[in-house]
Amino acid sequence: MKEAAMVFGAGEKELLFSIYLPLSIRPFWNGIIMACLRAAGEFGATMMFAGNLPGKTQTLSTAIYVFSQKNLGQSISLAVVLILLFLMPLLVLELKLKK
Repeated sequence: MKEAAMVFGAGEKELLFSIYLPLSIRPFWNGIIMACLRAAGEFGATMMFAGNLPGKTQTLSTAIYVFSQKNLGQSISLAVVLILLFLMPLLVLELKLKK
């Protein structure tokens, strides 16, 4: 596609905006969503390096851990919220890839 566009006189700017960016937008969004989901699921690294200070370094996964020792019902509700937060970007990604 690049060579065909160059044969028909497309410059570097046209190549960037009409070929490179449209072809790379889907992998770009895949990477962003997967990186966010991976970062949200980091439990061990957060506990080891950042600690678990409520209001400062506490993440949703570490809050679930703390509440599982105190209040199981609240821990389960936070776990459901976390699962829903993980599923939404994956469903959006799945629907976008089917187009």
